[in-house]
Amino acid sequence: MEQSIDVLPESLILECLSRLHYKDVPAASLVCHKWLDLLESRQFYSLRKQLGHINHFACLLQSHPPSPPSSYESNPLPLYVINVFDPVSRECKILPPLPNPAIQFDHDSEIVSSEGKLILMNKCHDPVNRELGNSLFVFEFSTGRWWQGKNLPTRKLHFAMAATDDCRVFIAGGHQSEDVDSDSAWMYDVRKDEWSELPRIIHVPGLSKGKVIGNQFIVKTLSMIDLTQSVETYDFELGEWKQVNVKQLWTKRYEYFARIEDGCMLICSRIDKRCRLKFYKLPLGDRSLLIYYKKGNGQLFSISIQEEGKRVKIEVPHQIYGDVYSMCCVEMH
Repeated sequence: MEQSIDVLPESLILECLSRLHYKDVPAASLVCHKWLDLLESRQFYSLRKQLGHINHFACLLQSHPPSPPSSYESNPLPLYVINVFDPVSRECKILPPLPNPAIQFDHDSEIVSSEGKLILMNKCHDPVNRELGNSLFVFEFSTGRWWQGKNLPTRKLHFAMAATDDCRVFIAGGHQSEDVDSDSAWMYDVRKDEWSELPRIIHVPGLSKGKVIGNQFIVKTLSMIDLTQSVETYDFELGEWKQVNVKQLWTKRYEYFARIEDGCMLICSRIDKRCRLKFYKLPLGDRSLLIYYKKGNGQLFSISIQEEGKRVKIEVPHQIYGDVYSMCCVEMH
C-alpha cells in the first residue's frame, strides 16, 4: 500500500526539503500547506545554512530598461524594477511587481534582506491621508511571492534602513519636512508583522543610510544644509542611542557619495573624479559585485566580480540598466 511522505516525522521531511536545489524550492512550496510552512520556517533556513546550501545573490533596485515608444503606448512598463543577479551562474532575473497595483517601486524605495526574505519600504503614496505611513512589502524567495506588511506608523523620506539576521528591520533618521518625520526610530518584526517604536534619534535631518554591525544599528546622515555628517549608533542590548564624532565632508553639494569601508559603514557608492565614474560595491559572501557607471547620466560602464583578491570583468546582463537606488545581498536558501 502506498503511503504519503507526510506520514514521516516533520524533522525528517525538513531534512529532505533542505537538500532541494534553490530553484526547486518555490515549486515545492506549492505542494501543500505543511511544506509551505516548513519552507518558510527559520528551521529550514538554519538547516540549509548548516549544510552549506546558501547562495548569495545581489538585489538591485534600478531603472527599467527603455522600451520602444510603440510598445510603451500599448503596454507601459514600470519605471523601476528589482534585479536579482547570481554572481556564480551570471544569470539575472527581474522580480515580479508588487501585489498592490496602486503601488510600484520608485527611486525612494529601500531594500534590505534577512533569512532569504527581501524587505522593501516605499515612500507613502497617499498625498491626502497624512496619517498613512510608508508601505512595506516582503518577498519570499522560497515561494516566489510578495506579501504586504503593516505600514510604518509614520511618514519618512531618505531614511536609514537595515536588517538583522533574525528578521528584524530597523528604520531611523531621514529628511525633515511638514508631513515627514525625521527623528523617530522603529523596529519591524517580519515574522510577527509588528512595529515597535524605539527611543527617538537626535540628529541633523538629511540623507540617512544605515547598517547593522554586531549588536548595533548605525545611522549615518548627511546634512544638505552645511554638508556635515552625523553618526549615531543604537545599542540593541542597552536600548539607547549614542552619538559618534565625525569630520566634515569635503565635497560639493549634491555630489556626495559616501566611501566604502568593508566591515564598516556600507553606504555603497563614491565618485572617481578623474575618470568621472560612479562606483558601487556589494559584498556577496566570499566575493563582491563591482558596478561602474558614468557620472551624470547613470550609463552603465562595466561590471566585475571580485574574488580572492582578483577582479574579473563580466558581460553585463541586459536586465541591469540604469543607476542603483538601493541594493542588498540576499542569502538564497
